[in-house]
Amino acid sequence: MSKFFISAVFCTLLAGCGSDVDKVKGGTLDFNKTITVGQALDNWRSCESKEWRSFSSDNGVKVVEFTCRHKVGDFFAKLKNATTSEDGKERIYIDVVNNTQTFQFTLNRDDTFQINAVEVQTTWADGSKFKDAQKPVESLEVAYKNELQFDPATLDDQVAAAGMAYLLAMTKPGEKYRISSANTAPTATNATTTDTPVQAPTGPLTENNPAQTAKAIKSTGKTATCEIKSNGAEPFKGECKFFPEAGGSFAVSLADASKPIIDEVTSVSVYVMEPGVAEVRGLTVDGINSRWGVAKRSTKDRACWTGDDFEVCAR
Repeated sequence: MSKFFISAVFCTLLAGCGSDVDKVKGGTLDFNKTITVGQALDNWRSCESKEWRSFSSDNGVKVVEFTCRHKVGDFFAKLKNATTSEDGKERIYIDVVNNTQTFQFTLNRDDTFQINAVEVQTTWADGSKFKDAQKPVESLEVAYKNELQFDPATLDDQVAAAGMAYLLAMTKPGEKYRISSANTAPTATNATTTDTPVQAPTGPLTENNPAQTAKAIKSTGKTATCEIKSNGAEPFKGECKFFPEAGGSFAVSLADASKPIIDEVTSVSVYVMEPGVAEVRGLTVDGINSRWGVAKRSTKDRACWTGDDFEVCAR
């Protein structure tokens, strides 16, 4: 990768001399100084394969990348067994063959470095791919705890299996939501409440081409008033385009959907997963779907969805 997806979150003193990779691997991070970065990532049992590399950006910034190809075989085999299907079409959503996570560190001139970005790419058996920017500290915490990113044991609960199948259905490019799973997953035939999705939105989450997304929002959106706050970015309050989807899900953008509505995000999408609970993502100017996290519908203002460090309101 040659671009950075989010801003730096913390710095640490470099340990010793050597190559740029050695400097990062030998350093410690502020959130956990019990082991070095190299000890945490090189020994992460979730990785089927690992790779370190370094390069310089066009403007001379030194970058170190760690790439982990996660073990997915046992997890998705178990998920398939836990997911029922009427005609076999639903299985394409969970036919994942590769999940690769990339951590990007940048080196400073004052002998410090920081974690700048984490990106994950999921690949399905039919060749379709989905990229997503993630929160660096949360992603690193999984590695430092030496946890499996895809742990088959988490699928012992039917609800967990259904939830994972649902999320995969939402993220698979070009596909519509329709998953049947024992006792729990909503389908197109039984989803009836206004807060339950009957299909994945056709807006930013499943659209890899930001120009096409912008065109769709601009042509079908309705004028609304938006208030958006996100993790220290300059809040947005003003006129926006409201792009409704089935089941109460929606996306918002500016009238000119190619321009950022907040920070580097051109559109914000709220995908209702169950009554009162939604997944929120932002589509960046580079076409990256950045996961903001889970939000709950406000009990004080039903137009607002609130997460740990963000809020999206559309009226």
